[in-house]
Amino acid sequence: MRFLFLSILFAFFVLNISGQVQHFSEQGTISYITSQSVYVKFESTKNIAAGDTLYFKKENNLIPVLEVRNTSSISCVCTPISSHEFNVSDVVVTQAKPVNIPIETVIVVQKDTISPLKEEDAVNVTVEKTEQKERIETK
Repeated sequence: MRFLFLSILFAFFVLNISGQVQHFSEQGTISYITSQSVYVKFESTKNIAAGDTLYFKKENNLIPVLEVRNTSSISCVCTPISSHEFNVSDVVVTQAKPVNIPIETVIVVQKDTISPLKEEDAVNVTVEKTEQKERIETK
């Protein structure tokens, strides 16, 4: 029984350490176009870095169209890498990247209830003071 409990406890902690891996794809819209750059606005660019590729989604296929040069908190400056014609408000996506999501573990421990001290459990303590040291005695 003890071995079974320890095995289950060990498996629980191993699963907790690994966490979960999910694949996230960000979606953004083209907000501004110049002769050399395309600006794309996202909700957040925390999973996007310079050098990443942005894609048009066409019938469940991803077509590479932009390369990210710089990012801010919610937008990217991109360079076109295809001859595709861009329009403001076109939707582009990032390729799904694996992201580790840690799992929080909450262990609930039930504490013993606190009961009043019984008279027979009480300990008598006597303290004697002398000039150089104190002496504590229990009875």
